[in-house]
Amino acid sequence: MELTLDQALQKGIEAHKAGNIREADRFYTAVIRAQPSHPDANHNLGVLAVGVGKLEEALSFFKTALEANKTVAQFWLSYIDTLLKLDRKEEARELFLQAKNVGAKGDTFDKLEKQLNIEEFYKDQLKPLLQLYTQGHFQDTIKETQALSKRYPYNPGIWNLLGASAAKLGQVDHAINAFQAVLKLQPSNANAYNNLGTALTKIGRLTEAQEAYKTAINLHPKSPYFHNGLANVLTKKGDLKAAEKIYKKAIQIKPDYFEAHNNLGLLLKDRKMYTQAIEVFQNILKIKPDSAFSHNNLGALFKIQGELDKAIMSFKKANLIQPKLIKAVDNLLTLQIQLSERLIKDAGTVSNSKNTKLNIIENPKIIILQAIGSFLSAQFDLTKKHLLRFKKISRDDLRTLEPSDREFSIAYYVFLTALLKDPICPERPNTNSFIYHIGESHCLSFAHEFVNIEHKEYRILPRITFGAKAYHLSQSMRNEFKAITERHLDNIANGSIIFLSFGEIDCRLHEGFIAAAVKRDTQAELLITSTVQKYLEWFILYNREKGHTFYFFNVPAPIYEENVS
Repeated sequence: MELTLDQALQKGIEAHKAGNIREADRFYTAVIRAQPSHPDANHNLGVLAVGVGKLEEALSFFKTALEANKTVAQFWLSYIDTLLKLDRKEEARELFLQAKNVGAKGDTFDKLEKQLNIEEFYKDQLKPLLQLYTQGHFQDTIKETQALSKRYPYNPGIWNLLGASAAKLGQVDHAINAFQAVLKLQPSNANAYNNLGTALTKIGRLTEAQEAYKTAINLHPKSPYFHNGLANVLTKKGDLKAAEKIYKKAIQIKPDYFEAHNNLGLLLKDRKMYTQAIEVFQNILKIKPDSAFSHNNLGALFKIQGELDKAIMSFKKANLIQPKLIKAVDNLLTLQIQLSERLIKDAGTVSNSKNTKLNIIENPKIIILQAIGSFLSAQFDLTKKHLLRFKKISRDDLRTLEPSDREFSIAYYVFLTALLKDPICPERPNTNSFIYHIGESHCLSFAHEFVNIEHKEYRILPRITFGAKAYHLSQSMRNEFKAITERHLDNIANGSIIFLSFGEIDCRLHEGFIAAAVKRDTQAELLITSTVQKYLEWFILYNREKGHTFYFFNVPAPIYEENVS
């Protein structure tokens, strides 16, 4: 009676189990003669060959079995085990990785992974790539990791490095895919969840990012970095109280964690908790006294609270530590221009502790500040030179500015250019009487011109307070606008004539008094009346011992009308 292939295979298996090697070999060989690529028959013949010490011959059978069917775990295990017996460890490792690629798993594979030192092998593969990454060659790192990931798709380190490199280049979607690949391989990898959270935050998928950070924290509750990441997301979502609590948790875990301290300070500043924010940045500088950013942030907080000398000192320290930190140069120059006629004359340069002038790079905002400073001190030729420098600035450079700085720079460029079109009266002999014009940009409108009051000729000298409105001077709390205006008044001889043009009764629909009235649920007329009254009262109170004569100029903003574009 002739047997089918399945029957012949079964006969061979039975003989094999009974220890009848010759009979088993006979049946397996019969199957292979009929079907040379039969996976089970080839595998079993390989096992027989191993049993009699014919290891090389066995490899040929195992290879044929695997080529026919890669889904049987035992085929892989038999092949790898035989390679190890032949002391061909590198080949065994390669075959093991192929097995992982097709989804082979189980306790035996886990033990084999340790035996083959797969983790160390992966590290060896990553070493040259890590070197590329640390040298900043992110595009090359991506190219190499992508190629390696095809060969070793079950190596989480490769995917993690791919994600990190993509993130560095702003390829956030690719980074997210890579970090998700890591988590498929290692669902308990807290660092991968943290990296995923960072990437998701960058593209505004904040709820997903929040969950990623929470998972990372659940896996590793003592990580200050994961807490900091979660707090960053909560800050972006506007949940500032919760963010504050978590930043403080990060600091509790790691008291010298600079980034968490910095983020907490900025958050407190946004919440207008200035005193607390100042304390945070002072603590940061105990940890990292050479942080130019922290000195600059501390200076900004002192400025907000009207502590101008402390602000200048902080900005100078920032500039000394990092001369090219544009924000610190901006802050310092802005205050210098406003506070002192002597400093106005030096506008455009910043002096370090050695009293040497530092060159300021061609930043659009800085150039405009230089132009304003020279205009305030009547150096009109220098003003024109600065405006010409600004005109040559490319659009790309302008786009690097924050929107508010870009608007400031362009507006002042247009304004100063217009002012310089009409020649300003030259110095007249025997004229040493002055009227001081204090205000926001309006104080430049007829700066250095002459005016005749009651048959006496005066020259108008501008004193600027950037961004100041009547509203700021009507507030009960001390602020930078009050402090700068006070400094102007203090530096002017008692009994002087002073023009004041802070303005303004802002009647635009979506900002100013109309918006404020809606927000406070009160009538706009009452809010305007209260503001103007307190604005006038502040000057009257400050003038009690000064004896100045004030002329108030109202500078109205546009009125919103439906029929006007």
